[in-house]
Amino acid sequence: MIQKKTFRFAQAAVDYYFAGGMAHLKQVADPRTTVLITDENVFGHHEKRFKNWSTIVLQPGEAFKVQATVDSVVQQLIDMGADRKWTLVGIGG
Repeated sequence: MIQKKTFRFAQAAVDYYFAGGMAHLKQVADPRTTVLITDENVFGHHEKRFKNWSTIVLQPGEAFKVQATVDSVVQQLIDMGADRKWTLVGIGG
């Protein structure tokens, strides 16, 4: 089951969807304009589920939760042609 929560910021609203798995992802996100972000551990265990989705795979662990990782993600998004209308999906373990 997918739960939706909308947050309003000044003139804009952002929808957040919470679910326990990827089974319903295509109901809320278009694979052509969606990027999945995960780490090597999750990706390695569920690689087949990421097929046909643009994916950014990060190194796991606290040591990589740094600005250089953020910069890398932003650059990869630019390289993919992503813009503010695209959807980002964080998938963690």
